[in-house]
Amino acid sequence: MLLTGTALVVAVVARLTADAEATACAAAGDCPDRPATWTGAAMWLIDRMVLDDSGPAPATTEARIFGWLMPPLGLVVLLCLAVAAWRQASTFKKRQKRTLAHLETTINRRIRVLVLTVLDIERDAVISAVAAGNGRPAEPDTAAGYPIFRLGRLGDHGTEVLLAQAAQGIVTPAAMMLTAERLIPAVRPDYVILAGICFGLWSRRYDNGQQELGDVVVSEYVHNVDHRKVTDEGGRERILRRGERVQASTPLLLALKAATHGWTGRPVHFGTVLSGSTLVSSATLRAELRREFEEASAGEMELTGVYAATAGRRSGWIMVKGISDWGTGELTDDTRRTAAEAAAAFVVHGLTLGTLPVPPRG
Repeated sequence: MLLTGTALVVAVVARLTADAEATACAAAGDCPDRPATWTGAAMWLIDRMVLDDSGPAPATTEARIFGWLMPPLGLVVLLCLAVAAWRQASTFKKRQKRTLAHLETTINRRIRVLVLTVLDIERDAVISAVAAGNGRPAEPDTAAGYPIFRLGRLGDHGTEVLLAQAAQGIVTPAAMMLTAERLIPAVRPDYVILAGICFGLWSRRYDNGQQELGDVVVSEYVHNVDHRKVTDEGGRERILRRGERVQASTPLLLALKAATHGWTGRPVHFGTVLSGSTLVSSATLRAELRREFEEASAGEMELTGVYAATAGRRSGWIMVKGISDWGTGELTDDTRRTAAEAAAAFVVHGLTLGTLPVPPRG
């Protein structure tokens, strides 16, 4: 607009200058040395605008006045161009800042979840469920010297899912606690989910509860059953349980509770999960656990290790496992597979739904 307006001013002034000079020089016959044509006047005015005094010399007062006005007009145009360039550069920088801030926010808002499993059938169930959700194959990798699988992203929020497998229990070097303890600082997950199979303690058939084989259990609390004191009192053995009872991470717990809305898979049960290093396949031991921990909904062998590994770190934790048996020796490959697939499906549903909050970055 500035350049267009300046061009119009020069065109009009050039016409006025040319008319004045042509009239004055007609009698004298010296028109070739004056800006007596529109083209000559326009070129002369542009030269004056850039402080160039070469070219024709006007003879009329009107033309001289126009010539004196051209340098200030040139300075105004130059100043306006400089201001416009500065504003454009400033706008570009602001736009670039907003773009970078948006990218940074987008990247920072992406949630990273580490899913931990033990059995091959648990691992494969998670890989298949995530692949069904995002259409991407698992990418094998390593972190902190441990094999992991990068499973891609889920949901509109782009939740990144990593998978690792540990040995059963928590007490050996390859078991859950040391594996999780070394992987968590390496991959820096926002949340850790223990997925797989467990034994149920609210059986509809045996306990007058609500559970069936293949149902999903989410740990509202974990209770360590390994830590205990054994004494003799009056010739009888007395056992005092000293293990901690700890609530799962609130954001994960609430997000998975919200994920039951619209869930059409197997029923999901929230409750206290017993965790210990003993593989329970005994009706006698199960009855003892039921008697001592009346509120317990399930039992398994790795959750205490996950809780201990995340203690003092920013990563939240929870367990999502399917009921494969009742802890009385009836476990089969079919019940393992059904339970593992149900748990994996609910994990993927929960991560895809978008109810998991983005934790603050520290």
